[in-house]
Amino acid sequence: TSWKKGIADKAVPGQNVTQLKGWQSSIVKDYRVTQTPTSFLLDSEGNIVLKPKRIFEVDNFLRQNIK
Repeated sequence: TSWKKGIADKAVPGQNVTQLKGWQSSIVKDYRVTQTPTSFLLDSEGNIVLKPKRIFEVDNFLRQNIK
């Protein structure tokens, strides 16, 4: 409950996922999360097309791939 309230209070954008198990979460292992926040750019089918380390990587990717 407090995690959901914190997300709402801070108006954190996008989808937020947690299993409330910290670094022991299967999500952390499955998606190779090494820092927080971690962002993923998904295609229309929900496939990960980019796991940027910096926001400018998203801009570069979109410029190259959106026509």
